[in-house]
Amino acid sequence: MAELVGLGGEVTTVDIDPEVTDQASQCLDEAGYSQVRVVLADGEHGFAAHAPFDRIVVTAEAWDIPPAWVEQLAEGGTITVPLRMRGLTRSITFARDDGHLVSRSVHVCGFVPMRGDGEHRERVLWLRGEQIGLEFDDGWPADPGLLDGVLDTPRGDAWSGVTAGRQEPFDRLELWLATVLEGFCLLTVDPGRDDGLLSPVNRIASPAMVEGASFAYLASRRLDEATAEFSASAFGPSASALARAMAEQVRVWDRSHRSGLGPVIAAYPSATPDDQLPDGLVIDKRHVRVTVSWPQARAARRGPGSPTPHPQ
Repeated sequence: MAELVGLGGEVTTVDIDPEVTDQASQCLDEAGYSQVRVVLADGEHGFAAHAPFDRIVVTAEAWDIPPAWVEQLAEGGTITVPLRMRGLTRSITFARDDGHLVSRSVHVCGFVPMRGDGEHRERVLWLRGEQIGLEFDDGWPADPGLLDGVLDTPRGDAWSGVTAGRQEPFDRLELWLATVLEGFCLLTVDPGRDDGLLSPVNRIASPAMVEGASFAYLASRRLDEATAEFSASAFGPSASALARAMAEQVRVWDRSHRSGLGPVIAAYPSATPDDQLPDGLVIDKRHVRVTVSWPQARAARRGPGSPTPHPQ
């Protein structure tokens, strides 16, 4: 960054951990970049003394977008932040647009969570010891006790007919399911104590949903060495219905959103009324209302028998 701004520019880096700032200062000095300003502080509040900033780059997973970041952003500047939405983290570059922030790019990523005033912890509903759990970023079930013993009920499965190469990323599918499924959460299975009862598409964090005393999760089965088919599995009294509902949303994603530009993510002030928000998912956080909207992909108009495009 110091090279990018040149001798006439300024770079300020902020961290809450004194070990990090001490080491950063030492390494920057040794590398000949002593002009970079290293600040020991909570990044939630930015650094107003040297604002405005043309670029704000957050390198810790944030659950919210605090007012300080927006207030300290220069006209025409951008904020790049690993933002967690319903448990999924995406690196989003935002720019101002008529009083709110709109995404210019969205990429899957992973960062350590923020500490300090911006910290927000997820909650896990354990279904079997600490072996199998459902992780909620928000939307904790009204009566989690309804899921007691749910894994002892018969499993329901539904196949989507949607296939993907085994090395293809499917992060857009995850975000689509988070957008459209009520009770969205992430299924986690301890690989060290996996007894084979479940077959999630991702044992660390597979898209899932809860409805009353039932839950469903995204699964897959291998068709050959190179291809797998997405499916949904569920437990509880509504297992079959939930599995079918999730499998249908996989098909909707495949038809309408697998290709194209992907979602538009925006952040509005927390007081913004519903009628001033775009269609799509609304996630209410402390400081902002995050919206996730999906423009209709041109590929949705392809004719019968046309090949399914690979995700971008």
